[in-house]
Amino acid sequence: KNIIIMRKKKELHFANWNIYVLYNDNDTTMDFINDINSKRLICFTFDPNSLMGESKAKEIMDRYDEEMLEVAKRIVQENKTFYENFDIDYRFTGGGFSLFRVANKTFVSRMEKTLNITIKD
Repeated sequence: KNIIIMRKKKELHFANWNIYVLYNDNDTTMDFINDINSKRLICFTFDPNSLMGESKAKEIMDRYDEEMLEVAKRIVQENKTFYENFDIDYRFTGGGFSLFRVANKTFVSRMEKTLNITIKD
């Protein structure tokens, strides 16, 4: 029950990079939402299209924080009925990533940031 499927996906273009926002909308039922998976209701992911180290991928994600927050605000505004069930702090939590190795070097296959969201009491 901790797994949540994002219902929607938008591709955002920043310079030469594509960042995806995965989110839920008004059609999402609250039956599957809990304290754990509510923290991932709006998630931004970056899948580098070339070999890239962790620090470079983090730099790219951090560079577009303001723009991503504006996108998140629009998503919440457009889906008020669903997001009124949550307290939303418009800042990012965590910075998860997936890595892979080639020879003796480590590269990022995916980096993500999630919006700080919790269920209202």
